[in-house]
Amino acid sequence: MVAIIQTGNPLARVYKKLWNKRVTLPAGTAPDVGVAGLTLGGGIGLLSRKYGLTCDNLKQVKVIVASGRFGARTIVANWRKHSDLWWASRGGGGGNFGVAIAYTFRVRPISMVSIYSINWKWGDLEKVLPAWQRWAPSVTCRLTSTIEVAAKQVGTIVSTGQLLGGAEELRRLIRPLLRTGTPVKVMVKTVPFIEATKFFAESDLNLEPKFKITGAYGFQPLPREGVRIIRDFLSEAPNRHSSVWSQSLGGAGSAVSRVSPTATAYPHRKAETIYELSARWRNNREQ
Repeated sequence: MVAIIQTGNPLARVYKKLWNKRVTLPAGTAPDVGVAGLTLGGGIGLLSRKYGLTCDNLKQVKVIVASGRFGARTIVANWRKHSDLWWASRGGGGGNFGVAIAYTFRVRPISMVSIYSINWKWGDLEKVLPAWQRWAPSVTCRLTSTIEVAAKQVGTIVSTGQLLGGAEELRRLIRPLLRTGTPVKVMVKTVPFIEATKFFAESDLNLEPKFKITGAYGFQPLPREGVRIIRDFLSEAPNRHSSVWSQSLGGAGSAVSRVSPTATAYPHRKAETIYELSARWRNNREQ
């Protein structure tokens, strides 16, 4: 089954329209992110370990390209026609090859999923983060999870995740996390998939207007010294809006790592996790 999506659509609209047909596209969590930029950069989300990146589900792209001295023309790129452009459009970042105007994606049947959230106090950081890094790539590819360590001023560590399966199975799968440190709040439930997209979007809402985010890939768990560096940075953050976030990506039969690093323009196929280092502020003196 496929869906044709014009490239100006934000993910919230894409998820809602596809949900009406009880299908979905493996994509990200930020509701206002456009499907175009997400796909062109790869596209990581909570279905990635099972169904691959957003760009892995791209069947073809319609692109306006320069043609002649003053003109332009529309072409379709897929594995048969203009395959080099199709290759570049799957993880190459976009912006250099033409103007993408419509995507044809493979979509997946979806109905109910199970989600979890576990909260710890900040003092458990040096126990919880290493435990999550060992656990997250080892569980079934039907479960994709995240962890976020907030600034010490906030004082929380939160892990969330989504399972293509039931709540009882999810409770069993997260036991290693529940046995780490002292969890102060635990939630596990089964919900319609569209409700899960809203749950994971909450962390992207009501954020400070000025921000700087950078990312990195983890190919193995951080050494103890790396965890200490995160702790030290977040201990001295200039405000409460700094954080270190990570999401599982590879391991345990992940669809992301089954693709060759040269099969698309997205080469980070062997990474186990992705990191997002975030700083946000309202007043320039907080920079």
